[in-house]
Amino acid sequence: MRNPTPIVRLPLPPFLLRHPRVQLQLLATDRRTDLIDERIHVALRCRPGPETDGVPGVELRSLGVVRRVLVASPELASTIRPGERIESLNAMPTVSMVDPVSGWLETDRWDLDRADGARLVVHHEPRIASLGADAVLEAVRAGVGVGLVQDLLCAADLRSGSLVRLWPEWYSAEAPLSLEFTSARGRLPAVRALIDYLWESFAEARIRV
Repeated sequence: MRNPTPIVRLPLPPFLLRHPRVQLQLLATDRRTDLIDERIHVALRCRPGPETDGVPGVELRSLGVVRRVLVASPELASTIRPGERIESLNAMPTVSMVDPVSGWLETDRWDLDRADGARLVVHHEPRIASLGADAVLEAVRAGVGVGLVQDLLCAADLRSGSLVRLWPEWYSAEAPLSLEFTSARGRLPAVRALIDYLWESFAEARIRV
């Protein structure tokens, strides 16, 4: 199974407990993959534009869209005065979910959109920069800084109140999230069960935050 990184956390333990004889191998990658040639039964894709769309032998189910939203700890959020404009974000500490592959990352850039077509670019110096979702979420929860985090990754924290959404009218560009799998002919019962389980899990977990 292929999962994009670090867009979603897959709710796999309940599935494995429900099906004790099933074995899973998880490939987390952002590269393009060929489900048939690489013998991948199920894939989650979060990428604009075609990848396996229309490929013979591959089916697709849309799971909606993923967007990144501004979040902070309740303590840090309380320092923002009611009605304060988003430009005050420039003076706040931040945490970035990026991979500093080119060396030390001194500055980062957030491109934000609003439903009325307005756009805003925020240049900032993150206190922490990491591609690891757990590291970023832990830092944001602790009040280290504001994070721009995928909505599916922070949905549970928003529901529990451990994180607060800031300036909810602003968000990053949306990207489609889809569940892709090889066609029904010869599909193993375990694969069919996994597809149905993931579809139901995302339908229950999907919220617009």
